[in-house]
Amino acid sequence: STLDMTGTNGQWSIWAVFAAPSGSDRVLMEQTTNYNNTVNSFIVNRASTNLATYGMRGASGEYATFDSTGTVTTTPKVFVVTQDSTLTTNEAQGYLNGDSSGTRAFNSNTAAAGASAALYVGARAGTSLFFGGTLCEMGITAGVISDWQRWQLEASLTVKWGL
Repeated sequence: STLDMTGTNGQWSIWAVFAAPSGSDRVLMEQTTNYNNTVNSFIVNRASTNLATYGMRGASGEYATFDSTGTVTTTPKVFVVTQDSTLTTNEAQGYLNGDSSGTRAFNSNTAAAGASAALYVGARAGTSLFFGGTLCEMGITAGVISDWQRWQLEASLTVKWGL
């Protein structure tokens, strides 16, 4: 189905509780058939480096990304990402089990308005990049959640899933 993010003013929050075995890239969710070629779209995956990764493709082809320091393994973890395209730096913020350390490469002003495109969960469209892990829960909301809301969300998910 289509996920319409055009009315979000480039601001949203995404969360997932997931685990994945080591190996090649594991796409958790992608908003479009090809994130690399579609402006205003995003991807959430566990990279071949075992890091939790979020990427946003901006209106002019630039990227705002976050790669966690901690790794995603077969033990479920909470990954929360906020995207705020009204900022000029650090637009993409990520938290793996509450830890915000990681890299924010290519984090320039993406001026991303948000796309209206298909949302693929557990695979990348038309490829063999399947998630192949455990997805306990995921969510997407318009707007950037506050630190307090994020802490509450992380605590709630941690208790709910026994992490």
